[in-house]
Amino acid sequence: HAWIDQYRGITMLSSGHSYIEMALVSIGFSYVQLNQREQARNYYQTCLKSFPTSHMAIAALHYLDSTEKASTEEEIHG
Repeated sequence: HAWIDQYRGITMLSSGHSYIEMALVSIGFSYVQLNQREQARNYYQTCLKSFPTSHMAIAALHYLDSTEKASTEEEIHG
């Protein structure tokens, strides 16, 4: 039920993150572990569409960007 997710911080004494937000970030993380970075990026971006202030999704996208940049620089500089 949507109301459980919305008020679970009060009713269940759990974190303030939505179950949907946590699920999308977890799926993205799983795709990172499978080295399917574009799929991971899609899930993180989907998360941000619904939860624009999701620090988990923002951090994950920064991680993907930084590791892609490092990988590209390594290919260029050998």
